[in-house]
Parts: sequence; C-alpha cells; structure tokens
Amino acid sequence: MPFTRLRLTIASSILAMCVTFPLEQKVPITYTYSNPDENRGNNAQFFEGDIVIDKDWETQLYEERTAQLRSERHARSAENSLKLLSRKKRNAVYNSYDYWYTRTIPYAFDSVFYQKPERMMSVKAAMAVIENSTCLRFTKRVSERDYILFISTNSCHSKIGRIGGMQEIGMGYNCLHPQGVIIHEILHAMGLFHEQSREDRDNYVEVLWDNIIKEHYTNFEIRDDWEKDEIFLALPYDYGSVMHYSNTTFITDHASRNHGICLKPTQDLPSGVVMGQREGLSLLDKKKINALYRCDNMNCHEDLEKPEHGTLLVSSTVVGATINYTCDEGFTLIGSPYRECRFDGTWSGHTPLCLATSKSTSFHFCNFENSTDRLCGWRQARNDDLNWTPNSEKTMSKETGPYWDHTLGDLTGEGIVTVFSDTLT
Repeated sequence: MPFTRLRLTIASSILAMCVTFPLEQKVPITYTYSNPDENRGNNAQFFEGDIVIDKDWETQLYEERTAQLRSERHARSAENSLKLLSRKKRNAVYNSYDYWYTRTIPYAFDSVFYQKPERMMSVKAAMAVIENSTCLRFTKRVSERDYILFISTNSCHSKIGRIGGMQEIGMGYNCLHPQGVIIHEILHAMGLFHEQSREDRDNYVEVLWDNIIKEHYTNFEIRDDWEKDEIFLALPYDYGSVMHYSNTTFITDHASRNHGICLKPTQDLPSGVVMGQREGLSLLDKKKINALYRCDNMNCHEDLEKPEHGTLLVSSTVVGATINYTCDEGFTLIGSPYRECRFDGTWSGHTPLCLATSKSTSFHFCNFENSTDRLCGWRQARNDDLNWTPNSEKTMSKETGPYWDHTLGDLTGEGIVTVFSDTLT
C-alpha cells in the first residue's frame, strides 16, 4: 500500500522537511571495475571511478538509475534509450560553504606516509604546483576542524568540495605517479568534477555508448547549468584538462572492434594536447580554479559595524582574515564573536548584539557552543526513542538542514540535530 515517508531534521533552530515516495523497484548501481587512470588495474568501486559519494547522493543515484531503466522500457529503440541517458543531468547547488572559502586548506597525513617520506614529498610537490598557479594555499593542520587527510590505501579517491570535518583523499602507491594523478584527486576536494561532465560536453566529444558497459552509463552524466558550472562554461572546453577522462575509460571488451574508444572528439585536438593526460595542470585548469575561487578578489569590501556597547577588532580585511567582537562589561554577546573574510568578498555571519545583563533577573543565553553544556540546559527525554545529537557539520540528511552554523556563520559551530521518520498508512 503506498505510503509517505516523512523525515524531519532540526538543527540550530532551523526546521527543514523533505518528503519522499517509494519507487517501484530499487536497481543497484554497478560501480566501475574498468576504472580510469586513477585506479587502473584495481577493483576499487567509486562513482565515476574515483569519487566518494555520501549515502544521500547514492540514494539519489539509485532513484535516477531506476527511473532511467523504467523509461528505457518505453523507449522505442536502443538508440533513443542511449540519448535519454546522455541527457540525464546531475543536480547541484552552488554554495560558498561547499568550498574552502578562505582559500586555505589544512592538511595532514596518516601514519603510513610518515613511514614513507618519499610519498609525502610527492604529495607536497603536487600541492606546491597548485599553489604556484592559483590563490589556494595548503597549510599543515594544527587543530582545524575541517581538513584533508591523505591516507595510504590501495586506491585513488576523493570527495567533491569541502565536506566539513576530516575528509580523506586516498593515495595508493599507483596514485603518486605521474604527478597529475595526485593533482586530480586534490582538485576533486577543491570542488571540481570531471571535465567531460560539463553541460556542453556533447558539443566537443561524442560518447560511443556501444563501447561502454551499460552499468557504467551513469558515469557519463552531464551536469545542469548551475552557477558553478556557469563559471566553467565561460571558459573553453578543455580536452587537455587533468580532470578529463581518457578515451578508453570504462570501455567494454569488444570495444577494440569498434574504434576502441568511448569518447570521440568532434574536432581536431590542439597540437600537443592529450585527452586524459595526468602530467599536470593545463592552462585552462589553472583558469578554472582561479575563477571558481575568485582569485582576482583580494579583500572583503563590506562595511563593518561596531555593535552598540561593544568593540570591533579589525587587523586585516584580506580573504581569510578574521575580525573579532567583544562586549562592554555588563553586556553579553549574542551571536558570533568572530567573522571570516570569504573569497567572494563577504564576511561570514552577521554583526552580533551586546545585550545588557540584568542583575535583578535571571539571564541565560546559550548558542550550543559550550562544550560542557552541549544541550544548553535542556535534558534528553528518556521516555521516547528520539535523541538529540550534538553536531558540527552539515545535517546527515542531504538538503534537509542548514549548510552552516547560524551563530558563527561558518562550518565550525555546534548545533543539535534529530532525525526521525514515520510511516503513514
């Protein structure tokens, strides 16, 4: 019998709701065993060959794949079915909090790297290449909550963009050479997808669907024309991008009898350009990163206000700088005690208030940032199964809560979250 599944997430006083309906059938997505160069020769199972996706995204892909297969049943021919898949687009939302908005990326290495210093030097050299061509800066992690951890594994993999908290970049031994493989995975963590998933891809390469294992069609999706993609679309298509598939990625065993490739350029490649190269950044790769991170913008230009009965301390207004607020004696700061200058030229958060603390009445202010009172004086009810959990990242359910902390205006603040579902017949 049809039912509605209701999921409710509450975080830092923000209420968000999403309703999903069951599908007729869940069709598993078969990930790649015929991986691109990043994982050539092993059986690592990642989206598009090297991208780690969260459970909500995976659920979305399950639903998309099921819808695709259902539509195929009504397609009049295999050719129409392939055209349908080629038009499938991945939805996404551009948000500065999905990126390293101060342009500084803390990093660390797992213990294996310290036992193999030559591997660590290879990764550091790749980061230096990115630094020398962009405004991004990599710094050794001290105590930052959001950071990249390079781990020694059997595969090369990364998530897309800034996730919040510790996020891994897998660096197997085969990922360290050539240097472009390391750069490729780092750029995923900086927010870049594969070049051939651009919305205008079909104008530049023809996907030879007959040469691709059918279960891997989803690895050749194209994206919607959302804001971040508009930044890239303003630049020419880059056959020589370090983020582009090679033309033999995910091909079938019989592909050698039919051109032997999966991606066929629709025009002659520029002289010296190799599609799928992993030697290093192309000129357009550098321009993409600099456009995405607004590297032409060096400062925050927004007017700053001093809170009434408080003090504003400003030492710099360059991107990545922090300003601080304090209140006069007898006043309590309501809001964030600091704000950060982001790459788009705006300050995180809002100007806080300084509220008079009356000695004659009881005054209690809590913004969930107190580590010794995580529930702000509330108590967990013991007569139900609904538990509130302290949280310092995005909500566990995709797009059901805020991207950032509404007190601090960044990704480091604390909140409390509860998620529950109910089945209605």
